[in-house]
Amino acid sequence: VGIFGILGEKAIVDAPFARPVTFSNPIEQSRRVVDILKNREQVDIIICLSHTGTDVDRKKSEDETIAEEVPGIDVLVSAHTHTLLEEPLVVGETHIVSAGNYGRYLGILEMTVPGNGGTPRMRSYELRKITGDIPEDEVLAAKIQMVKEYIDEDILAPLGLSFDRVVAMSDFSTETLSYASENPGELGLGNLITDAYRHSVQKAEADYYEHIHLAIQPIGHIRESIRRGPVTVADLFQVLSLGIGPDGAMGYPLISGYLTGRELKQLMEVETTVSRMKSGAQLQVSGVKMTYNPNRLPFDRVTSLFVENESGDYVPVECDRLYRIVANLYTAYMVDYISNVSFGLLSMELKNRQGVPLKRMVDGIITGPGSNGGEVKEWLSLISYMESFPDRTSDGIPDIPLRYAAPEGRIQVEPSWNPLHLLRGATMITWIAAAIFLLIVGMPIVLIKVVRRRRKRSTLLR
Repeated sequence: VGIFGILGEKAIVDAPFARPVTFSNPIEQSRRVVDILKNREQVDIIICLSHTGTDVDRKKSEDETIAEEVPGIDVLVSAHTHTLLEEPLVVGETHIVSAGNYGRYLGILEMTVPGNGGTPRMRSYELRKITGDIPEDEVLAAKIQMVKEYIDEDILAPLGLSFDRVVAMSDFSTETLSYASENPGELGLGNLITDAYRHSVQKAEADYYEHIHLAIQPIGHIRESIRRGPVTVADLFQVLSLGIGPDGAMGYPLISGYLTGRELKQLMEVETTVSRMKSGAQLQVSGVKMTYNPNRLPFDRVTSLFVENESGDYVPVECDRLYRIVANLYTAYMVDYISNVSFGLLSMELKNRQGVPLKRMVDGIITGPGSNGGEVKEWLSLISYMESFPDRTSDGIPDIPLRYAAPEGRIQVEPSWNPLHLLRGATMITWIAAAIFLLIVGMPIVLIKVVRRRRKRSTLLR
């Protein structure tokens, strides 16, 4: 069996943190590896693990293109786009399979491999829904236990944690990720996470804390929900399990920087517009309250934006004032992506407290108290915040506040076709579009009037 992996061009766009690493053309490299596996290694079956993806639009379906351009791949296990393929896509001799997202299904593909070097053929394909009644595999369970022991001893113990330690109790389950993908907008879980970021920065900076006006978290970085009952360290790591920091330790670090009020509004336009094009870009927020009208022009839909000040009051955003924000390192790097997908209509740059752009994103990383403090990780921020909750039931375990069971109105959607609502507080984006519209509509009227005047003048001259 020959197995190799590839990363597609769309996935590369989602990995800005990989710089200065560069990626070769996936088709060219796939051809090179397939040739090695088939002719030098003489394997019986070639399997490609692809973080590339499929699409209903054949022209945008990168894995189908790879299967078409690279003969010799027998099975292509597709990822990145989270597609649930109920039947394999067959391109030439290649079978493309995908079991969807968030571990909801197990994909089972059986192939017959001829012993004479013939082409492997599919025997069966099944998507089995993952449920709690699936029998445990003893061999796999033993290996999992070994890994848990390693994690406990080598990774968590130095942090004063353990895999199964209960951090908090929850009287509710937060929104599932499938619910979040089908219902864009504010989540109770998102509020919990972003509140945790602000809390952790304040705890880390202690007496030197500078007020965080806004914490943001894209939905795409949240990898699990929280279930009712005891919530363990392992549960919370799964919620924010992505990434690695410059320190080489698991988890993205939190990064802080400053944006002007004008840029802050543009950042919120990511939620109003960009998230409609890329669901993972849906923003969860802490420290601001905003209202937007989805009927307004893209990138100019925010109609009101208030920020929480040091006293806990929400006040209107001032365009030229600097506001401090916190996010994970990945999100900070995605600033370039926002500018690209908005065709330059949204432009923002993280700065230091003096308003000077950060030369390196890592310069804004939040570290723990003291000169030897390590990076403040997003997953550890969530644990720290949980530990700060009161114990309502007097069982010695903090309880997650009920206010995180549902959204609380941080992001409000107010659709309206009222002309005043469409234009009030509009930016140059809307005014330029309005001018073009008036020009297009008004030009024929002007031409008609000119023609009528000439005809009238011509009639008088006769």
